[in-house]
Amino acid sequence: MPKRNASLEREFPDIYPIALAAIWPRDLSAGRAQGACVASTRVVIEVLSRYGIECRPMPCSVSLFNQQAAHLTVDRVPMDRWPAEAWSVGVAAREDPSPLPWDAHLVAEWRIGGVSGILDADLGFQERPDYDMPARPVSVRYLRPKARTATCEIDGRTSVIWELKPHLTQFKQTPAWRDIGWASDLIDSLVDQLPDAVADCAALLRDAAQSDGGQQQA
Repeated sequence: MPKRNASLEREFPDIYPIALAAIWPRDLSAGRAQGACVASTRVVIEVLSRYGIECRPMPCSVSLFNQQAAHLTVDRVPMDRWPAEAWSVGVAAREDPSPLPWDAHLVAEWRIGGVSGILDADLGFQERPDYDMPARPVSVRYLRPKARTATCEIDGRTSVIWELKPHLTQFKQTPAWRDIGWASDLIDSLVDQLPDAVADCAALLRDAAQSDGGQQQA
C-alpha cells in the first residue's frame, strides 16, 4: 500500500480526494455510455482504497445552476418565468422502478479521520459553456456529520447540489460496476500520479489562503 503524506494531511485532511479530482482525465466519460458515473466512481474507490482511505459508493441526484438560475431559485421564481440565459441541468434519482439498469447519479463518499465528503468524478459532463456554467470533477466536504446533502460552487459561476440516496442499490447490478478490468492501467496510473498531485494541490491551497489573508488585511 502506498504511504500517504501525513504532514500534508494534517494541514489539509481531504487533500487526497482533492488531488484525485484535480488529475481526473476529462475524456473518461467520452461518448456517455450509460453508467459512466458508476464506472468513474468504481475507479475512484479503487484508487483511494489503495492509499488506505475509507471509501464507498453513494447514490444521489445532482443539480447544477448557473448564476442567474441560482439567484432565481433562491428567490423561488418558477422555472417557466426564467429568462433564456438562466440554466439548470442535472440527474434525478428515480425512486420508482425504471426500465434503465441505473437511473440516478453515483459518487464516491470518502472518510478520513473525522472529515468526510464526496468525490464526483463525472461532474464535468454537466458543463454548459454556452450558459457560463463550468463543471469539472470535484471533492466536497460535508458541512456536518451524517449530512444528506452536499453543495459547492465552481469558479463562482456554477452552484451544485447533491441529494444523497444511500438506499438506491441498483448500480451494483450494472456491468459498469461489476467489470473493472478495463480500468486496471488507469487505476495504476492515477495511483502513481497522486503523490505529486497532492503536493501540487497543497501548494495551490496555501497560495490561495495567503492571497485571501492578504486581501482581508488590505
